[in-house]
Amino acid sequence: MKGRRRPGPRLPFLVEEREPMKTFRCDNCGHPLFFENVQCLQCGSALAFLPDRLALCAVEPVPDQNERGLWQRKKP
Repeated sequence: MKGRRRPGPRLPFLVEEREPMKTFRCDNCGHPLFFENVQCLQCGSALAFLPDRLALCAVEPVPDQNERGLWQRKKP
C-alpha cells in the first residue's frame, strides 16, 4: 500500500449541516437585524434580546423610572 494515505479521523463538525443564523426584524421599523445589534441601523431604536420570547425587540426607558434603569418594549 505504498503511496496511499491512511484516512484521518472523521471530523463530523466540518461536514454536518448547521442551521442558518437566525435573523430578526426591528419591531419599530421592520429593518433586518442580527443578534449582535444593540441599535437599529435604520430607526436608531435601542434593542434588547428577550430570552423568554427568543426575540430581539426595540426598547425604551420607562418614564419616571430612568434613575432605576428600567426599560420596556417600545410602543409602535
